[in-house]
Amino acid sequence: MAEEKRYGSVKRFGARYGTSIRNKLAQIEAIRRAKKKCPYCHSLNVVRKSAGIWHCTKCKKTFAGRAYTIVEQVKFKADNIDDQIKMKSTKKAASKSRKSKKEEAQPDGQV
Repeated sequence: MAEEKRYGSVKRFGARYGTSIRNKLAQIEAIRRAKKKCPYCHSLNVVRKSAGIWHCTKCKKTFAGRAYTIVEQVKFKADNIDDQIKMKSTKKAASKSRKSKKEEAQPDGQV
């Protein structure tokens, strides 16, 4: 006799909806229900409040992530500030070089 596949949480659908849809749903639910590590305290006490909203029951932090998983690398404010400073400095340098090129292109006495 043929072996029966174990679908886990999607056995509740029985023979309805087709095999591929049930397999995809089983993968999504397995990922969603797996233990997640908190990016702040690194404990395995993270629960999903709603789509994209996660809460650590140990350190009481609530943070955003993907709908079914947590983003692996969370950018903290300090990282964002450093990135913003770098972007501003490169924008200033680029605008200065544009101004100097315009001045070189125009002959003296003309504006």
